[in-house]
Amino acid sequence: MSGWSRREFLEATAVISAALASDARKVAARTELAEEVIAPIEGIAPAGELASRMALSGTRLTAKGVPAYSDEMVLADVRLDERRRFFNFSGDTSGRYVEALSVWPAQGRSQTSMDHLVSEVLANQRGDGRFGRTDLAFTAEQIGNEHMALLWGNGRMLVGLMARYGATKDPAALAAARKLADFLLAVRETTKAPEVEKRLEGQGAFGFICFTQLTEGLAMLGRATGDRRYYSAAAEIMPLLPPRGVQHAHGYVTTLRGGLMLAEATNDPKMLEHVKQLWDELAGSSDYVVDGSVLEYFGWGDAKNIALLTGAKAASGELPRNEGCGLADVIRLALQLYRMTGELAYLEQAERCYLNAFAHNQFATGDFGSRVWFAEGFTPTPSVDRAWWCCTLHGYRAYKDVMESAIRVDEDGATVQLFEDIDWHRGAGLRMRKRGSGISIEFVEPFAGSLRIRMPEWSAATKVERNGRAVSYEPGPYAYVGRKFARGERVEVKFNYRTKFVVSDGPRFAAGTIAAKPQRAAIYCGPYLMAADEELDPYFFSEPWPRNVVSVRQGAAGSGDATGHLRFKVNYTHDGFVGTLQTELRPMGEKPANDQRTLAIWLNVKGDGEARG
Repeated sequence: MSGWSRREFLEATAVISAALASDARKVAARTELAEEVIAPIEGIAPAGELASRMALSGTRLTAKGVPAYSDEMVLADVRLDERRRFFNFSGDTSGRYVEALSVWPAQGRSQTSMDHLVSEVLANQRGDGRFGRTDLAFTAEQIGNEHMALLWGNGRMLVGLMARYGATKDPAALAAARKLADFLLAVRETTKAPEVEKRLEGQGAFGFICFTQLTEGLAMLGRATGDRRYYSAAAEIMPLLPPRGVQHAHGYVTTLRGGLMLAEATNDPKMLEHVKQLWDELAGSSDYVVDGSVLEYFGWGDAKNIALLTGAKAASGELPRNEGCGLADVIRLALQLYRMTGELAYLEQAERCYLNAFAHNQFATGDFGSRVWFAEGFTPTPSVDRAWWCCTLHGYRAYKDVMESAIRVDEDGATVQLFEDIDWHRGAGLRMRKRGSGISIEFVEPFAGSLRIRMPEWSAATKVERNGRAVSYEPGPYAYVGRKFARGERVEVKFNYRTKFVVSDGPRFAAGTIAAKPQRAAIYCGPYLMAADEELDPYFFSEPWPRNVVSVRQGAAGSGDATGHLRFKVNYTHDGFVGTLQTELRPMGEKPANDQRTLAIWLNVKGDGEARG
């Protein structure tokens, strides 16, 4: 933008914004995502809907959108350019940008395409190793919100530099990471002082989690260098993570992810158990949401936290909302736990969040951000949070973990774990595609090993065929399909989605049953959380609608509509007039949405019979 007058800049912005708004309306109107082809990285490549969603966000990061990810915009937080929001979180946006496009370059880019940008980042590193303000003295008496903002951004920069080094083996990135870590190690003693933690209580995104999240980058640096100083520092910081209370979820779960990296790198079973315990407690609390996610701030479900939520409400509004960063963290953490423990519950948690909360969070612009919850589900908001400064980047980053977890290949064979559109060439050549309520797997090269396919709990009597012939398999978490597959052989899996009713049971969600009397419940068809959507049926939401009663017959199941989309048909009576109507529920994460509309997740559900029980 250098050389432009303010008037020229505003005129150009108005033209670009109008064009993008037109494009966004066209995208929002589509019910299908355009098919995209994305080049493989390290033997894997997305296809189908997964590739289209990745391309949507990848294009946002590299080609279009407001604000555009120009070097000027990205570098603002290391150049301390006050014209950009959150410039004081030095290294946050710039570090995330380097990380995201290092682990998976956008379409038409390579892992070395950021050479110039990274050089500019490194040119802004200060003499003591930090990025950002040098006038901030890290003494126990002075450390406050601005210090935490700097630590947060520097932690994200450390992760970005390590991602860059992992992708390119750039020695300059590693040297800068070491220098940055030396600064972080130098200030940790005063930062961890009890009076500092006490002073930062209730500070949300400026809280003590800005310090504890350093575990991730330090664990990554220790693994890359073998220098145990970084492991020791991470191990020293990890126990300082405060109780959830009213905290920013992104920083809390990022700290847990760092603890898992540390546990894996150092083979520390105690650290693994510590992280498991903290996550299991979270997943069993009111901070865990019915769509498999967490809210941006913990504490909304506990009446004791009302006074403490003042800061959170000032930051994000009177109603609770989620955040793309936190959703990405839940997926990545749960996948890490599954990989390290083999416990299927964690894989199912990751899948639930990915297919529902995460998919719904993506906007048709390619951004991730926040969606606002209210008592019945999601509601429009006058301030739309397409969080280009963090969530758009962190959301895109999460796709790499999903792809790497879809299939596992070991010395015995291949195991399909997640059901995604993907081309796999890591020890086995497979092409997997979603087909309606099932998947199709084709061997694109001979494979001498075995094939196992996860049998999810959300499917009953799953059918498996090999080259058109039914495969008999023993009951259990995985179906053994056989060994020695020739090129061109196909395996078809047909799921039979279970219908599950989820009711709120104190802080937990429990499976419910259809009763004659209406009860507040959410409905899952297989892995998909179903919603009444204002786009499909605006009349359902005619005032007054929250006491509408949905009737579901025993044994009801979802089915595909004329275009193959999953739908769950129900009858309902409206609270404002007499008569029985029919509506369709759709998966909440069915498509990226640019428009804001009401989605009802929690419904008044009863069995067939009278509408008022």
